[in-house]
Amino acid sequence: MKKIIATVKNISANLLIIENEFNETTMTVDERYLDVTKLFTDIKVEINQEITEIAEETCRADFHAKASPCCPDCQKAKYRVPPKSECSSAGCDHSCVYQNITCDAGGTRKEPCMFPFKYKGESYSTCTTHSAFGEVKRPWCFLDTQKNREALDGSAGKERRDVGFCDCTEIRCICPKGKRLADDRKSCVAVE
Repeated sequence: MKKIIATVKNISANLLIIENEFNETTMTVDERYLDVTKLFTDIKVEINQEITEIAEETCRADFHAKASPCCPDCQKAKYRVPPKSECSSAGCDHSCVYQNITCDAGGTRKEPCMFPFKYKGESYSTCTTHSAFGEVKRPWCFLDTQKNREALDGSAGKERRDVGFCDCTEIRCICPKGKRLADDRKSCVAVE
């Protein structure tokens, strides 16, 4: 983690040096000044995005390795581990984890996504935030329902309408090494 922090600080310092040199040596040469300025801004945005991605990846890896609260947003379910009491109330013998599921607007579990799917001429193999109303906050997909399959087969006048959100979670029981979940999906039995 210290190495990543040092690398990020080094990149930021070098970016600042380049930015200062750029500002000191700026010359207005015809229309090229605007092109160069836009290019420099684009490079700065790209570098900042890469730094953020590296930090998030390292943070997630470090979080799982050390189980410390190091994550880009610890409030998101994908970075949290359920407390023992929640695992117990779900009926889990050993422990549990959060698992992503598709759900309706109220959070009720729905069928899984139908991948790949086409929407507005684009093909998607993961959930999307594009919609007829612009970008939406919750990622969504067409669900693998009978109605959607019939519409996909080209049944006259039918469109895929069953959609679900991809940002819901539920508790899934897990077992320690050397054991597996029994048929009830809650208790652990020895691996045969």
